[in-house]
Amino acid sequence: MTDNINITGKLNSPPSTILRYGIAILTVVLVLGVKLLLEQFYDIKSPFLLFFTGVIISALFGGIRAGIFATILSAIISDYLFLSPSQLFFGEQSISQNIRLILFILEGVFISKIIDRLMSVNQEVLLRQQALQESQARYRSLIESVQDYAIFLLDVKGLVISWNQGAQNLKGYAAKEIIGQHFSCFYPQEDADRGNPDRYLQIAAVEGYIENEGWRIRKDGTRFWANAIITALRDEKGNLTGFCKLTRNLSEHRKTESETSSVIPESPEQVYSELEFRVQERTAQLTAINIELQQQIEERRKAEVALKQSEQRFRAIFNQTFQFIGLMQPNGILIEANETALKFGGLKREDAIDRPFWETRWWTLSPETQERLKQAIKEAANNQFIRYEVEVLGAGDTVRTIDFSIKPICDESGKVVLLIPEGRDISERKQAEAKIYQLNAELEQRVQQRTAQLEIEIAQQKQVQEALMQSEQRFRAAVDNIPDTFVIYDAERRLQFVNAEGLRRTQMPLKAFLGRRDEEIHPPEVTNGYLPYLLRTVETLTTQTFECTITLANYGTYTVIITYVPLLNEQGELYQILGITHDITQRKRAEEALRLSLERFRIALENSPIAVFNQDRELRYTWIYNPRLGYKAEEVLGKTDAELMHPEDAAKLTEIKQKVLLTGNGVREEVQASKIGEFSYYDLTVEPLQDDRGEIVGITAAAIDITDRKRTEAQLRIRAQQQAAIASLGQKALSGINLDELMKETTSLSAQILKVEYCEILELLPEKQQMIMRSAYGLPEELIGQSIVSTGLQSQAGYTLHASEPLIVSDLAAETRFTPSRFCQEYQIISGLSTIIAGVPQPFGVLQVHTTSKYSFTQDDKLLII
Repeated sequence: MTDNINITGKLNSPPSTILRYGIAILTVVLVLGVKLLLEQFYDIKSPFLLFFTGVIISALFGGIRAGIFATILSAIISDYLFLSPSQLFFGEQSISQNIRLILFILEGVFISKIIDRLMSVNQEVLLRQQALQESQARYRSLIESVQDYAIFLLDVKGLVISWNQGAQNLKGYAAKEIIGQHFSCFYPQEDADRGNPDRYLQIAAVEGYIENEGWRIRKDGTRFWANAIITALRDEKGNLTGFCKLTRNLSEHRKTESETSSVIPESPEQVYSELEFRVQERTAQLTAINIELQQQIEERRKAEVALKQSEQRFRAIFNQTFQFIGLMQPNGILIEANETALKFGGLKREDAIDRPFWETRWWTLSPETQERLKQAIKEAANNQFIRYEVEVLGAGDTVRTIDFSIKPICDESGKVVLLIPEGRDISERKQAEAKIYQLNAELEQRVQQRTAQLEIEIAQQKQVQEALMQSEQRFRAAVDNIPDTFVIYDAERRLQFVNAEGLRRTQMPLKAFLGRRDEEIHPPEVTNGYLPYLLRTVETLTTQTFECTITLANYGTYTVIITYVPLLNEQGELYQILGITHDITQRKRAEEALRLSLERFRIALENSPIAVFNQDRELRYTWIYNPRLGYKAEEVLGKTDAELMHPEDAAKLTEIKQKVLLTGNGVREEVQASKIGEFSYYDLTVEPLQDDRGEIVGITAAAIDITDRKRTEAQLRIRAQQQAAIASLGQKALSGINLDELMKETTSLSAQILKVEYCEILELLPEKQQMIMRSAYGLPEELIGQSIVSTGLQSQAGYTLHASEPLIVSDLAAETRFTPSRFCQEYQIISGLSTIIAGVPQPFGVLQVHTTSKYSFTQDDKLLII
């Protein structure tokens, strides 16, 4: 495909197959002759070196096939003539010679491919250059054909650097007159004084472009109404290089119909004078044009030198304007489109150029869209300006709305030779209009919905009010039928409500209470018992519950429990206080009778060693004689087991007592009860406590202290375990077991007896600053002999080494005597026990056990590891 390029880089017809291979044969023969000639004078060790020249020339002029043919031919000749033994084709040469022959063939093929690729690239470059020249010609034709638009370039300062015919027609300036001048001369003096031209450049540099309409000034000083678009031009690096300005005359659109339709007849003198003036004006214009033509003939030669730069500027104008613009034949074939239009549709040039305009992707939204475009092209081909809004396809299958127009371009005879399609994306404007319409519709709908909602809310408020009235009636009926006094105060302690029971006790009407404070109703000897608590509720905004005795003249003396509850609004402010008075006179009398009974019972049991107690259904102590665990009776009453002893012991006791309350059957068990560091065991008997009606109201129990007996039994058991363990270890020690094995047995046996996960032996090193792990149970073997622990007070082992007795850790997370080691954190240790291993003259080390669950080590456990 590259054989049709000559040495000048121009395209020729490809050579024939015979010529290609003839070139290859001739080149190889010439190289062979040169090699045979040179070997008479020089010793050329490589048999293939010169043949590479023939391969390169053959590939260059004959193509890849000729290059490969020359490679094979050169290999055959070299094998036959220059590789020993000679005059043999692929004879019994050495392996190295065969490898060299194969490498030559591969290199020849590779060189042929490289040359073929280089020639292909060269051809592509030439084709692109030709396409570029054709494109530049079309750009030049397009820009020069546009005479109704002023299209020119500005540098970054706003100076004019290019000028087209349309600009000259519209502005009145020739190129030589205006190039190098600031473009503010096109604006009225008032705009120039306000700095509008420079401000427009600043906006275009930031926003990318700016479009506006306004008055502009021609060379002769006349004004015209123009639409102007200034587009910022940037290089590949994004640097600002200048601006492109496109100006269109819109004066005709501002003329009113009355001005065009109302024509006043003129007199013959006026017509003659006007005709004479126009003849003189036209003569002056022709004279100026003749002079200008002479100047243009002189300047054409200079203009041709700057053709390439001009073409680049035309391309910048064409491609960097934000409008969609193209060039089309009158039959609708699109021959050019700017980059803005192509990017808008997500198209490449080959997708649109040289195709009917209506078949391009922009217009394939619907058959109706394509048919409307065909009709518009037909009308524009008849020299009509067409403009309408239409929906087209954009990039990514988006539907966009554009302001589309087709402008015909005619030759000197008036024949339409080109059509210029233009478009401007107005989707955002359309979307904004649609959004406004939608918002108006939504607003109207919301107003209707809100109106309906308000009607519903009004109906609901009526229902709520009716429900509130019914609720208030039910509330009044409920509180009027309870046996307790119920009152409601406002924030100023004025009474708002008193129920029927309160009125019955005071023998006073409701109106005597409403709006008044307690001290305004009752004498001080009545209010002194409860008024301070009411005042405290108002001050602290907290609930107050207390017991007091009240004496009313018409009712007598009675004991009550009063509760004041403050009610707060959303701002946390007090707005009401509820007061509930519960009569406990009968209960107090029963308590007094019970007290007398208990006193008699206490006297009867005064010399008894048994602890006897009663608890209510909530298992709160209501009476106790001879309390244990170092408590006094007043410290126990009103509390539960959970408030007096270890949680595990309290849970066990609670379970036993709740079983009695549930079943009504007595229970006898041996239990443990302990405080911090104190353990006691009891023989507990629990029986249900019943009232006069046979209902269970609590329990009564007796507990005999059997701690001494249990400790004796535990010590005997521990001693038996220790003796068995010592005996086992002694037997193993006597059997010749080494120290490491003995310590391993010790850790294993200790862990099994105490039922823990981990046990370690730490040996004190000679310098007494550190201890090393000598044996462990439950830990990885690699820690033995490697894990080091400080003997300072910051570690559990160090703290134990300085203590005089075994160390118990109930909860490592709450430990404050030392810092948990990394080992304890890593293995999530919770509880532990450690003791010193005696030695002479210094301790041998420390034995410690750990568990990952909370465990309460007992004194027996301490005795076991000592």
